[in-house]
Amino acid sequence: ISVARPSMGTLSLSQATGGQGIGGYDDKMPTAWEETWGTSMGTGIDLPKGVSSSTNIQYATPTILGTTLKVAYAPGNDGAANNDKSVSGGNASHKQAGYDIVLDSSQDFGAFGADLFAGYSVTEHDSGEVTGGDAIKDREEGVAGLTLSVGPVKAGWQRSFEYTGKNQGDSNVFGYKNTSFGVSFNVNDNLSISYAEFESVRGKVAHSNTGGPRPTTTVESCLLYTSDPADQ
Repeated sequence: ISVARPSMGTLSLSQATGGQGIGGYDDKMPTAWEETWGTSMGTGIDLPKGVSSSTNIQYATPTILGTTLKVAYAPGNDGAANNDKSVSGGNASHKQAGYDIVLDSSQDFGAFGADLFAGYSVTEHDSGEVTGGDAIKDREEGVAGLTLSVGPVKAGWQRSFEYTGKNQGDSNVFGYKNTSFGVSFNVNDNLSISYAEFESVRGKVAHSNTGGPRPTTTVESCLLYTSDPADQ
């Protein structure tokens, strides 16, 4: 549900649709069809979602000189989406309130266009979740990227990270670091092609202490899209 006033911005309520806060920027790379990791492939990657997977409220400022500031808040960032006329009940998650902030700047220079974006998210944890004798720390996530367009060609690059706060036990995953890029070309109104790569590096506490290699997942995608979905 969104209420928009051009001079005052947009206030919206989302029930875990994925477009609020930094969740709408987890992968902004150019593509002919769907994301690099969304082509029916089991990737095992981890994406920064912020509060987008939980019921949340977001305010976006009016766009000034191509720049928009977005702030999103979820009172319980536990991935729950409550149905109409119902209660959430108990939840085993120790995640508490979450806060997202995103700055998006799109500039048009005639035949050349650029979009620069950056976002940060923090989710509080209560003291009930304990790992290795110490209370878990807050979860932090971030994303930054740039896309450029010249005529029918669009290219982009972005980085993102997630710090889970679980840095005590050797088996804990303390964070993820993602790097992706993509290039797309709209041949005509009926045909688009693209190439993209997405790399997700997962770091565990045990690997951090020993200096050993960290598990890495790399996804490559070459897509061809036509106006007929049956030909994808």
